[in-house]
Amino acid sequence: MLIFNNSIILIVGFPYCTVVTMGKVAKSKIVMNETKADALFGRLRELATRAQNLRDVVLVLSQDLPLLTDSAARDLARMALYEENFSHSDLNSKRIASLLEEICTISYGDGRAYSAYGDALGRIQIAWDKVEADWRKVVAARGRDCSRQLSRMASALDSLIYDSCEITIPSRIQDHLKLLPIGGALNFRDAYAQELSTESGRRRFLRYLNFYPAFVDGLIDLENETIIRAAPAGWRRISTLFFASVLALTGFMLILLACWLGTVANLSGWPFKIDRVKEYCLAYAFLLIGAIAHVVITLLKQDRSASSSSQALSDWVLRIHVRESAFYVSALSLCCGALAMPFLFATGISWQTAFFVGYSYDSFIDLFLRRFEGVVSSSAVLKSEGLV
Repeated sequence: MLIFNNSIILIVGFPYCTVVTMGKVAKSKIVMNETKADALFGRLRELATRAQNLRDVVLVLSQDLPLLTDSAARDLARMALYEENFSHSDLNSKRIASLLEEICTISYGDGRAYSAYGDALGRIQIAWDKVEADWRKVVAARGRDCSRQLSRMASALDSLIYDSCEITIPSRIQDHLKLLPIGGALNFRDAYAQELSTESGRRRFLRYLNFYPAFVDGLIDLENETIIRAAPAGWRRISTLFFASVLALTGFMLILLACWLGTVANLSGWPFKIDRVKEYCLAYAFLLIGAIAHVVITLLKQDRSASSSSQALSDWVLRIHVRESAFYVSALSLCCGALAMPFLFATGISWQTAFFVGYSYDSFIDLFLRRFEGVVSSSAVLKSEGLV
């Protein structure tokens, strides 16, 4: 924690910090010289790429040779694999060591970057020290009887790769999300398969993002390994609720307009009558309450299944916001419900019925559309036969 000019700065993660000033919380990037930041992140990405290449070689050297039953033959085969990969891997390991020195030099020269990334860089250095120690033993034995060393190397390289990605990937995700519309899904598995090649690594990283929701502007879906784009501004997220509510409340105006039209035009068989406006508006109000209850219960179900569902987050506004298109369509369909009820319930509708119609409005709209299509089809047949 740093205190500067009466502001409290909390470093909560690698690419971002949280600044608390006079009771207000704002998200901001860590302030670094742009050239230094590019140099640091670029080297970390190269480090991860080279570590992945070395890890692939380690997996090749540690593979079983089941077709060779003779131990001497197996040793010769492993030595052949070692000789085949040694030259490239040795140069790769030396480049990784050089990159680490450059990364440390850059981070030591920027106090804020070192404060933010110091723990991760420390883990990367420790992991590489373990890899170097085991690699020397593998070189000395020319790949023979080195299963334990190779296993430790694979584990340490996985740790090194993950920590490098934890520093560099969040800012790249932000850039990717900016290219998507609100509610668009970034397939994390496909987009970052090269950086995090294992499912366990990708899920671990997405869980990490869940712990720090300010890192990326989106909703994390662990189960499907996707990130759903959200607007960065809080007011923009809340506006989804506002516009959806406005669309839904438009149903009252439609009822008034339909009753006025029925009275002025004196339409035959028109169910909307001016003397039944109060009844229709009350029924629509309970229809809206039922629809809201359906949304709330759905969110509560997601919260209760939080242990098994990655969609169950505590931020209801965010979950509604990333599905704003669906909520806008639902709000418009509720307006259709305001016009549909008098056609389906000509003798009147109780508040209980209206509530449960709203709770299951999708099925209700389907029922209305089927009935409306049937009426239109019947009228067309009668007209063609000259009966109307």
